[in-house]
Amino acid sequence: MDGSLVGRDAVYERAWQALGAHHPVLLEGPAGIGKTAVWRALVAAAERAGWQVLTCAPTEAEAALPFAALADLLRPLADRVPDLPAPQRVAAEAVLLTADTAEDVADERAVGAATHTLLAAAGPRVLVAVDDAPWLDPSSERALRYALRRLGDRVAVLAACRTEGTPLGLDETRLTRIPLTPLGVGALYHVVRARLGVSLSRPIGARIARESGGNPLLAIELSRAVSRLPRPPLPGEELPVGSSLRQLLRDALAALPEVSRDAVRRAALLTVPTLADLAAAGVAADAFDAAEEAGLLAVTVSTVEFAHPMYAAAVVAGIPPGVRRRLHRALADAVADPDERARQLARCTDEPDAAVAAELAAAADRQRARGAPAVAVDLYERAAALTPAEAGTDRGAGDWPRCAAGWTVATTPPRARRPTRWPPTTVESRGPRRCCCARWWRGAPTTSRGRGGRRARAGGGTRRYAAGRPGPRPPGALLRRARAGPAARGGRDRSDVRCGR
Repeated sequence: MDGSLVGRDAVYERAWQALGAHHPVLLEGPAGIGKTAVWRALVAAAERAGWQVLTCAPTEAEAALPFAALADLLRPLADRVPDLPAPQRVAAEAVLLTADTAEDVADERAVGAATHTLLAAAGPRVLVAVDDAPWLDPSSERALRYALRRLGDRVAVLAACRTEGTPLGLDETRLTRIPLTPLGVGALYHVVRARLGVSLSRPIGARIARESGGNPLLAIELSRAVSRLPRPPLPGEELPVGSSLRQLLRDALAALPEVSRDAVRRAALLTVPTLADLAAAGVAADAFDAAEEAGLLAVTVSTVEFAHPMYAAAVVAGIPPGVRRRLHRALADAVADPDERARQLARCTDEPDAAVAAELAAAADRQRARGAPAVAVDLYERAAALTPAEAGTDRGAGDWPRCAAGWTVATTPPRARRPTRWPPTTVESRGPRRCCCARWWRGAPTTSRGRGGRRARAGGGTRRYAAGRPGPRPPGALLRRARAGPAARGGRDRSDVRCGR
């Protein structure tokens, strides 16, 4: 048996039987407990059985990329996209980045419908497998939720999740939840030997099992640290390492040469660490050799993949703030993707900067055109926060009006989203329901009548708020409240959502 599946044979058999009956399966457990190993084994078994397997394994860094997970999942079905109806074809091409959609705004409903059509036509035995489901980007999660709810038992679903809850809106009445429990001493011994090629004595293995709490990933890192000692700890001696995985990874990173340590840090800070971007940032081709030998990551043909998502998060957490800002700036100057450049600039900029705000607003425009309004709103908010105060006081200049128009468009239903680009004068002339945010930023008091004739004031303006005097909160905070749902808005009508209040 594969060393990574030692002690998981019962879990594997139960999950495989449920998938064979087209019941959704959810693997649950804390980070490092072995969910990904079982998930990969089930995916491989489905491929051997002749299923159409569609997989995605999102990471924390990719959660900000719209449709990143959905594109990975639908890529094997790309040859079926030309046969879709026109609106669905345009949406699918926008997701897969196979056509220029700069002039059209992709409709999220069309994306969900295209996903449903492609999955329904994929064949009689289809497996949709999602690892680390909580890191799905919101756009992909909504499209998959839309499609899977309508497909029912025609598609088998396998998901792994470390937190409580039900991802993708899976049907609780049919869902098979499989919690992964800690492994015993014997199972951990075989896991460590298969992964590191070292055999631990029984006393040391028992101590590592106790320190790790039966967590395979933590046991592997503890065993790696013990194997670096000149001699094994004697009975009664404390293990020379703590049980924190973050501390263990920090120690492993410190043991690398300086060139490798810098390369690993740059890779961890990129949303998708491609070799091309890293080479442009000055990372040598052999800089990852030491980290790869240590088991921290793997270098593929075009990308760098960390052995576990927690590794990248631990590396980023260990970078001092000043060093992190310098690395973000260097990466911003090196990456080819303009959206990734905007994200890197935003992470290294603390003071208002009109140039950075302009790049963020342009990135938000592109994400809105791709049909990712939630991502666009976050970028618009960051652009507004980095826009100098004097830019907002000029009625016709700066990115404040542009960001406000973007908020309005990003949160407006598709039927009310024409034209897609409103110049500042047009935004202000469309009435209180459409121009509330734009007029707020320009300093004009605005009102809107809600249910029951109640009037809600959104005045105040940029000048008073920027000067620190009492006034209304910015539209970003009000928008988050509006996105929380009708109950949180006190039953207000849809005009409050359209104007970001």
